[in-house]
Amino acid sequence: MRRTSMAERERLFSLALALIIKNRKEKRQRQRTLPYVLERTTYGAFHCLLDEMAEQDPRRLQKFLRMSGEMFDDLLHRVGPSIERADTSFKLSIPAEERLAVTLRYLAQGGTYFDLFTAFRIPETTLSYLIPEVCEAIYTVLKDTFLKVPESEAEWQAVQNQFLTRWQFPQLLGAMDGKHVRVKCPPNAGSMYWCYKEYHSIVLFAIVDADYRFIWYEVGAPGRYGDSTIWNRSHFKAALEGERLHAPGSLAAPGSDTEIPSLLVADSAFALSSRLMKPYSEGKCTQAERIFNYRLSRARRIVENAFGHLAQRFGIYQRAIQVHPEKAKKMILATLALHNYLRHMRDQQYLGPNAVDCERGDGHLLVPGEWRRNANACLPGLQPVPARGHLPPSGQQVRNALRDYFMGQGAVEWQNNHL
Repeated sequence: MRRTSMAERERLFSLALALIIKNRKEKRQRQRTLPYVLERTTYGAFHCLLDEMAEQDPRRLQKFLRMSGEMFDDLLHRVGPSIERADTSFKLSIPAEERLAVTLRYLAQGGTYFDLFTAFRIPETTLSYLIPEVCEAIYTVLKDTFLKVPESEAEWQAVQNQFLTRWQFPQLLGAMDGKHVRVKCPPNAGSMYWCYKEYHSIVLFAIVDADYRFIWYEVGAPGRYGDSTIWNRSHFKAALEGERLHAPGSLAAPGSDTEIPSLLVADSAFALSSRLMKPYSEGKCTQAERIFNYRLSRARRIVENAFGHLAQRFGIYQRAIQVHPEKAKKMILATLALHNYLRHMRDQQYLGPNAVDCERGDGHLLVPGEWRRNANACLPGLQPVPARGHLPPSGQQVRNALRDYFMGQGAVEWQNNHL
């Protein structure tokens, strides 16, 4: 009879001990997991509801995920490899399509992780890391294709041509605005995230093109920061004023010696400059200045509609996001990427004919978009600050040149009807 060596006995003992530990871990896992959670693949919303909705009621599926079934399949093809997780010896991983579906539902519905837990039967602790991971993957995969700043003069020229064709505003690179997004106050933050609307928030700051797409953005500044602080510290402003954007050059205004550079439009919360146009003060406006204000607000309405539609489609904006601001930032970036992705793919169900403001009768009649009828879909803007001292002469000259242009060669026949 062969005697077992000491080394062999130690190896067998180690294997037996490892098996005992594994069995105990599996037993504790079974004890911790509620029975109805274990039945996720049978009764969870993803497994028993989405397939039926796709076959029987595609319209409600689009409302459930904020995109059509075709767009979901395409997005899964793009994002799936980044969110797929391998099975372990202790449990099976959640499939990529289910991870994506539960994340899209959270962005569409807002609310809490408990709301998703009751429908999808995925524990809240799992959702707390799953959803931010998928949001980060969505943003990372889509941003270079659908959420990038134009890089060449030809690309910027296409943006300007679109603004000139649709909104009759020359030399325009985009409409700019900032909005407060309500968040849960992080521990030991004090008043850092407390904004003038008297709740905690982070700032979503963006520039939008004539097709309601975000072309530049900054997300995550604490709510106490004002418009001038965020804009003055931005890389985009430095690049714009330093001629590093590769934007088209200046054009001479008809009938004037003033050259109009490539510029942005914004509301009264921002300071006037030669590259940033804002309305004249409403106090003592002449007729020409009121027409300029109308033409500027007509172009600036693009960014209002982009924010309004974003807030209407994604429910996380309609209540405080109950996660740490860093995780909330990932969710906001994911919605920006999804918005541009769906606009680029021309998902007709995402941005319908009545979703945003539109003009009827060659501009005579403004029909408000659906988002304006829903008060909860509005993201509050940054707090306007009074101008200090005299405005820069260069900014005044460019604004006055545009004012004269809108009264002359650039006039549209209906503009006097809106005074």
